[in-house]
Amino acid sequence: MNKRSLNIMLTGGGTGGHLFPGIAIAQTFMKVDSNNEIMFAGTGKEFEIRIVKNEGFQYKVVKSEGIKGFGLFGKLKSLGMIPLGVLKAISIIRKFNPDIVIGLGGYSSAPFAIGAFILRKKIVLCEQNAIPGITTRALSKIAKRIYVTFENTKLKVKKEKLVLTGNPVRSEMKISKNTDEEDGLFTVFITGGSQGAHSINMAMKDSLKILSKIENIKIIHQTGANDEKELQSAYMAHNIESDVSAFFNNMHEHYENADLIISRAGATTIAELTIMGKASIYVPYPYAADNHQEHNAMSLVRKNAGLLMKNSELSGEFIAEKISYFIKNRDEINKMGENALKLGKPNAASDIVEDCYKVLGV
Repeated sequence: MNKRSLNIMLTGGGTGGHLFPGIAIAQTFMKVDSNNEIMFAGTGKEFEIRIVKNEGFQYKVVKSEGIKGFGLFGKLKSLGMIPLGVLKAISIIRKFNPDIVIGLGGYSSAPFAIGAFILRKKIVLCEQNAIPGITTRALSKIAKRIYVTFENTKLKVKKEKLVLTGNPVRSEMKISKNTDEEDGLFTVFITGGSQGAHSINMAMKDSLKILSKIENIKIIHQTGANDEKELQSAYMAHNIESDVSAFFNNMHEHYENADLIISRAGATTIAELTIMGKASIYVPYPYAADNHQEHNAMSLVRKNAGLLMKNSELSGEFIAEKISYFIKNRDEINKMGENALKLGKPNAASDIVEDCYKVLGV
């Protein structure tokens, strides 16, 4: 591409689900032109600062808080922070002078998007979930584009504003090889996100008595810090081949090697697993805003590209039954993975970057 160099601001975060798509977009802008300048602006959480700075990008903080799920006092406090946040954001925007501001979702994107609107900067939004959050709904009126992950995303805006791109994923994620069955092991990877999922962990612990009777099974389990020791002891007690850790830095390798994945249904996880063509059982986080994780999962279930297991249905017996079934029916595993791969959008970051240039007319 022959484009002029740009200043790009990416704002939002609070979770990896918001931040990692932003990292993918930033990396793509730098591939297009290494002279582009990138700035992230977010909540100031330690993991955000660490990840962004490890990538070599600038990072600025404006304190803000969400309003959903808070009582009246909490909502008033959060709303009271907005004017000061916008003023600080305006100061940062003036100094950096971005050509475009990209909202990644989450309440922390609001001060910068509002500040950008006041300063007449171009604004685009990324919405990862099938049910958009309050921030996206509020900012959609001032955005030039909203890049969405799911074709059934529910957002009341002009059709020309919505662009189905998929959700950008980290560069190490790639299309999966066919699972190697030569070692004879059926590998299950369980992940509840960086903090773990206690309900999934306890259901897996209860399933081990049944799973221990199955030969040639291996379980890789990302537990989060709180349940790590308890689960390590449980797997050892049942003599099941396993790799149990609070957190894995090589998630893509575990995705790659797994026959079946059991996970929450965050949009970034789904984007990664569809790109890699993996068969998955999704257990949506039941307290996600507007139950958006279940809506995310259902986008795959309707196309036989994943299986839904509600958190309320979780039990050791149920999980063991599903794993046992798929061990005996590998054709169904393969078909589910193929269907997931069809829904994957590996060019999401490139498509978003290309359209940002169109928005800017450069």
